[in-house]
Amino acid sequence: MNLKRFPARLGRAAGAATAAVALAAFAQSAEAQLVLGTGDRDEPTYLVNLGTVRPSNQFPVPVNVADSQPLFSGFSVTGMAANDPARQVYYLDFGTSRLYRFSYDNPATPELVGIVRQRNAASDEFGLQILAFDTTTGRLFGTYYIGGTPGEGIYELNYQNPPIIGGAPAIFVDQVLSFNSLPGGEGEWDVRNLDYDPVTNRIYGIDDDNDGATGRGLYSFDINTDTAQFVVGSPRHRRVETDFDGLATGGGKAYWTTDEAGFVYVYDLVNGGAFTDFLSPVQTESGLFGGAAFAPGMIPEPASLSLLAVAAVGLVRRRRA
Repeated sequence: MNLKRFPARLGRAAGAATAAVALAAFAQSAEAQLVLGTGDRDEPTYLVNLGTVRPSNQFPVPVNVADSQPLFSGFSVTGMAANDPARQVYYLDFGTSRLYRFSYDNPATPELVGIVRQRNAASDEFGLQILAFDTTTGRLFGTYYIGGTPGEGIYELNYQNPPIIGGAPAIFVDQVLSFNSLPGGEGEWDVRNLDYDPVTNRIYGIDDDNDGATGRGLYSFDINTDTAQFVVGSPRHRRVETDFDGLATGGGKAYWTTDEAGFVYVYDLVNGGAFTDFLSPVQTESGLFGGAAFAPGMIPEPASLSLLAVAAVGLVRRRRA
């Protein structure tokens, strides 16, 4: 080996290795995506690339922004949750009691999973709101917050192998936590969103009611003990929000979304601390409700980046040889 050329070779190899590491880091950050929709059938469901969150001065005040793209429209989204291992997103359509899902690979063609129904009821279509998918157990949950019969609480959707009733698949629900079992009863709980975080292994929901002992904020729910634990109060910076319609949790973070133009708020479920935020892609003010899902694998590593990373690693190996 020519020792005089060794430093140059080492420098080129180190540079290639650094490029490969940088590309891998970028690809990893790009695989953390947020899907959100509203109740407005004319407003599209959006896919937000969380790997692009960055500061901007284009708004009247300095804010963070992120790249987003529309996926489809025509649905009134009231709840949304991702089954990331299966690369699927589930969502509820308001007023029709229908549960849909779409594949990460083909989001523009949603398919009907079934009609949500209440067991042993004269009028069995059930207006369930909000969804949470437990990726550890494969269980799908939702909340019912309108009151009356059968009671507000968290319900499990039996979405696998649904029977056919009246020509359509029937998604039966069973209550797994009653808000009446929580302090103050269902009158002091207004949980319009739900999701599961595999890092902390908890189900979370935002209570928009200010009557309880701890008031508006994020809670974790234990469906085995019928208990709720306060996590953090609702954010009050940028603008005072009292109505959060979507919640997406994953990767140890919680993303709070609304049904109108404004901000997506981010909270660290592991380390706590202050909220961060970025501008929401939602444009309209007439959604009334909405939903969100954390789908970390929805934007895969771009093929070009993958090839560049492989090429950089190959370059390191050739230089060493």
